[in-house]
Amino acid sequence: MSVFENTTMIAQKKTPMRWAVEIAVLFAAICMTIAMILWILSPIIFLVPTIFAYIAFYFIHKYNYIEYEYTWIEGQLDIDRIYAKSRRKSVAKIDMEDLIIIAPEGSREISNYERDTSVTVKDCSTRLPENKKYGAVYKDEKGTYRIVFEPDENILDLISVRNPRKVVK
Repeated sequence: MSVFENTTMIAQKKTPMRWAVEIAVLFAAICMTIAMILWILSPIIFLVPTIFAYIAFYFIHKYNYIEYEYTWIEGQLDIDRIYAKSRRKSVAKIDMEDLIIIAPEGSREISNYERDTSVTVKDCSTRLPENKKYGAVYKDEKGTYRIVFEPDENILDLISVRNPRKVVK
């Protein structure tokens, strides 16, 4: 049996707020460019803010593309956030001894954790309402966490083989 078991990647949908910020920064950059072109007397005043606006738009546009990678390796579920297909940040490393339950969002098995305000929630899903979301509740030395994610059937099967009582399908 290999160490590498399964990996699934999903792309997160942009929220309306992300779209609004991206469009507002681009609009400001274009307006400053037009003002710089039309104001012949002193275009130097608009040069530095215009350059900063285009640089800000580049980074906002680049880092608005977010993917999540779910990796199951030898009894541990790793969830990573990938920005712009280039920068990776670890969201959670869930060891099966720390796992409390994995169940579909809205099910009665996980409803107590959905209502509990002391549980920290991290959304690692596509945010599309038609996709089936699962909640993984785990406890570590810092507290109790609930991760909202969209695993495929293969990852759920691999986790349920290891801990059948902790996975509800």
